[in-house]
Amino acid sequence: MMRAAISMMRRELVGLESVLMREIDALASQIHEASHREQLSAQALTDSNALAQVLELTESGRRAIQAIHTTVERGFLATRVSLEQMPHVLSEYQQIRHRLAPDQIALPGLGGWAVTVPVVSAIAGRLLLDDRPLTVLELGSGASTFWTALAISRSGRGRCVSLDHIAEFAQKTRDMLRANGVADHADVLYSPLVAQEVNGSTYEYYDLSVLPDDLAIDVLIIDGPPGIPNANTRYPAIPLLYDRLQPGALIVVDDTIRADERKAMASWQGQFPDIVWEADLGKATLLRRG
Repeated sequence: MMRAAISMMRRELVGLESVLMREIDALASQIHEASHREQLSAQALTDSNALAQVLELTESGRRAIQAIHTTVERGFLATRVSLEQMPHVLSEYQQIRHRLAPDQIALPGLGGWAVTVPVVSAIAGRLLLDDRPLTVLELGSGASTFWTALAISRSGRGRCVSLDHIAEFAQKTRDMLRANGVADHADVLYSPLVAQEVNGSTYEYYDLSVLPDDLAIDVLIIDGPPGIPNANTRYPAIPLLYDRLQPGALIVVDDTIRADERKAMASWQGQFPDIVWEADLGKATLLRRG
């Protein structure tokens, strides 16, 4: 677990370095193209239009450098916070393993693109402590499907339904569940993205017609569709599924470190006053229907 976390942070830093180099290359290319295009001479510099172009290029470079600085600063801050939280996360992970899989050696990883330890802890806690059979609906399958199915198998009650818009990935998740002996506790359904109108806007969202008619949701995990900047791809989840949410239902929203997910949550809470904040879970947020 420690090696995986360190490896993930190393990849984050390498990613930041790549962003930095791309920005620098783009800036250098911009300057090079402007130089060749204008062939600025000493005489041309006196021309007001050429001077304005040079000033504009200088300002553009300043903004690019500022953006690079901001990106790198945020990245290192996030990495520092991750390092500070690592002892707690490791302890929480060990507790989860002890409760759910004390005898299993190889388990699907957590963190990075996959669901994180605090999210698994919140889901498992609800499933294990509630004495009713609970239904989990997961939007986007993967490691979280395994851990949810494992918690259901340990509790001896409940079910998980997971949607994935990629048939091949849905099958990989089924294979993973089967290999770990929990395939009976989760149904992974292929649900292609289809155009749907939600509150006057059109979104490519899961075909929810694949869901059983009687599905009432006690835990909703929103980890899909894939995020596209400024497309608010996950907003339709609550408007389309609100009527299926049981009173007191937990809503786990992954990737709320991104602007679109935060925007979606604000829209939900404005539209549905009984959707309330419950807890921050690292890069995810826990909401509840009151």
